[in-house]
Amino acid sequence: MYIHHTPAGTSVRNMFHFAQMYDNQDTTMFDYGNEADNMKHYNSTKPPGYSISPVNTTVSLFYSQNDWLADIEVGI
Repeated sequence: MYIHHTPAGTSVRNMFHFAQMYDNQDTTMFDYGNEADNMKHYNSTKPPGYSISPVNTTVSLFYSQNDWLADIEVGI
């Protein structure tokens, strides 16, 4: 039942991008997987990073023990 409705409210590409950032432990733009496509979109063989330094706001993260996308050990 849950898998049938996942990912609810987002796209598969968005989830794939999230997985790329998790695997790389870096906040970069979407990696198209080959140098030619990355060159077409970014004029670079690798996706550029996001600059989060200008963000000046309070951020709150919420998770629960039953959330299979959250790693509680990282959240503590």
